[in-house]
Amino acid sequence: MKYEEKYTINSFDVDENNNIRPTNLINYLQETADHHMRDRKPSYYDFFYEGKAFVVIRMSVEIYKQIHGYDKVKVRTWVLPAKGATFPRCYEILRKGQVIAAAYSEWAVGNRHTGKLCRADEVNVGNYDMDEPVELSIPKRFRFPKDMEFQHLGERHVFYSDCDMNGHMNNANYYNMLWNYIPDIGQKEVTSINIRFNHEAFLGRDIGIQMCRDAGKTSVDGKGEEYYGFKTDIEDKRNIECVIGVRTIKKNYTYMLRCADGSLYTGWTNDIEKRVESHNNGKGAKYTRNRIPVELVYLEASDDRETAMSIEAKIKRLSKQEKEEMIESNRNLMKK
Repeated sequence: MKYEEKYTINSFDVDENNNIRPTNLINYLQETADHHMRDRKPSYYDFFYEGKAFVVIRMSVEIYKQIHGYDKVKVRTWVLPAKGATFPRCYEILRKGQVIAAAYSEWAVGNRHTGKLCRADEVNVGNYDMDEPVELSIPKRFRFPKDMEFQHLGERHVFYSDCDMNGHMNNANYYNMLWNYIPDIGQKEVTSINIRFNHEAFLGRDIGIQMCRDAGKTSVDGKGEEYYGFKTDIEDKRNIECVIGVRTIKKNYTYMLRCADGSLYTGWTNDIEKRVESHNNGKGAKYTRNRIPVELVYLEASDDRETAMSIEAKIKRLSKQEKEEMIESNRNLMKK
């Protein structure tokens, strides 16, 4: 049976493109899993004070549609039957009833003092109703070919703020750390993340980071345009291996123009600068042709054409006064 929690994405969860940061996305997934454990018992804290800890071994995430600030989402999570010392857990994120992201993870229960892993028959993880595995395009397991060439990027110190109750760098913090190394990341959005955790990074250690710019043979999600492979090491031990899929941001926009006669025109486009220029050259739309120059006064970005067109239709049904109120309330948020 699937457990659900509702959230409103915070403004501090997103980047300058209003897309959720990878670490923040993972935090919503794991927060929901934590609530599920508390609901069923034993909780994460019960394990902790018994000298045990849940640690993530691998996580595979696909993002079908970008998640934005103030989005109202529902996060689902459920568990699969344990295998040996591995405890699988699945996730889905829904917006308006549509699945916009999904993930598969594998966890282990370890002794916090000795580091020894516990088999499923050695630990009580609670009574859960099982469900079917989540379906992903990317593989749940991957391996870097031996001939892949990696470039050393430098080292990253593990600070106190990176660490969790287990005394090592929290798994969610790796995502933003690696994301920052992707070239021109401000012009790109993440489509998938596939990560495997090998050894912990404890407070005060230095993490050596390597990157391969062409990891497409390893973990392809079908939506990404580029795939970056990462390997990190602590001294002579492999810390993590990860593949991040990204694509260039291609937004669809719903817009309003103020015409020379004071009237408002509403439309949608995937190239706002070119579209406004076209309107002002008398080639945009029949309505604006004799009402130039026009000024862009409202802009709302969407991930796909269908959403932009739906917003356009809703705005066109509003009165002029209601449109003016939209323009005023969104003036400071408008992005050109």
